[in-house]
Amino acid sequence: MGVPDREAMERIRKEDIIDRKLDYLIVKLGCCDWYSKRVKKVALLEFDRGRKSMGVIVRTHNGANKLLVKGAVENILERSSYVQLSDGTVVTLDGATRERLLSKLNAMSSKALRCLAFAYKEDLGNLSSYDGEGHLAHAVLLDPTNYSTIESGLVFVGMVGLRDPPREEVHKVIYDCMEAGIRVVVITGDNKNTAEAICREIGVFTENEDLKTKSFTGKEFLALSEVDCRRILSAKGGALISRAEPKHKQEIVRMLKDAGKIVAMTGDGVNDAPALKLADIGVAMGISGTEVAMEALVDFCRQSTFMPKMYANFDCDITCSNIFEELGNLLAKSAFPVTCPLSAMHILALEGLIAVIHSMAERAGASGSIIPVLEVANPNETQEYVPFWTLK
Repeated sequence: MGVPDREAMERIRKEDIIDRKLDYLIVKLGCCDWYSKRVKKVALLEFDRGRKSMGVIVRTHNGANKLLVKGAVENILERSSYVQLSDGTVVTLDGATRERLLSKLNAMSSKALRCLAFAYKEDLGNLSSYDGEGHLAHAVLLDPTNYSTIESGLVFVGMVGLRDPPREEVHKVIYDCMEAGIRVVVITGDNKNTAEAICREIGVFTENEDLKTKSFTGKEFLALSEVDCRRILSAKGGALISRAEPKHKQEIVRMLKDAGKIVAMTGDGVNDAPALKLADIGVAMGISGTEVAMEALVDFCRQSTFMPKMYANFDCDITCSNIFEELGNLLAKSAFPVTCPLSAMHILALEGLIAVIHSMAERAGASGSIIPVLEVANPNETQEYVPFWTLK
């Protein structure tokens, strides 16, 4: 959906939207440049996680204002009253058409595609003549709670699926986490089907694993009883919370801590700061992370990837495991009637080492498994490897 046919491509070439020399099978996304040259942006309805969309009011070439909206497909469809057909005609969006569009969304998102919907609105009421801060309707735009109402009665145009492949190292890191007894809980704003497909791809879930008790949207999860929520978070294997909001992240971290777990939380946005602050180990992504997220911590990770944080933990875990394994072997041997392998100096040295390990455990805050709460970042970014693990 959204790819022009041959007739539309010819019309696009005449409008100089794309290079005329390009082959018909090659589509260049020149729509933004085309719109920027022909319309003037007069207002911005900023994105928020509640309505999961953003809009701009533009002044068209004929002097009329038009609202252009993009956002989560389900949310845009919910606020759309009409649909534009391929020939340009606009008809009422009935139940059957809505179901067909949702079916298409499910098919696309099940292939790990992140889907985005587009819509517009021409009848803007008091905003039809809006031209800036001096307009009488400007007060309406100052209150974000009005944005959902403004972005209603939309004409649904179509949807696009974006492929955002995981980094190559992610699958191995997830596997190593599970081998080390570290449980991964993925919290994301993505569509549920998209998030499940990605989690299967990176190894959080197996290909045919039943996800009825492991995958929930944020609203579905918090609608459960506290007992059920804790049972789900304490179960073995991975877990997924999709279409998550900031309050969902905080609640999940709180529940894990109440269950006696040590929680490591990663994040890079303004909305992640409260959950980062609440976690035992807060990791702000230093390259793409916002200042607010970083300020929630004493230190922050300088790389936007999951790998160095996990392997820093593995290094400590492996070192401690090796020490205790050798100590156990020595003590087991000394239990038999043979010459004790430990001299007085050995025992004093081990007492000092155990004291250091005990101090490290106290700094971590409590005993138990570390559960990273993973925010899915942009896997396409190429970053320098900087192993840097921080404790709050």
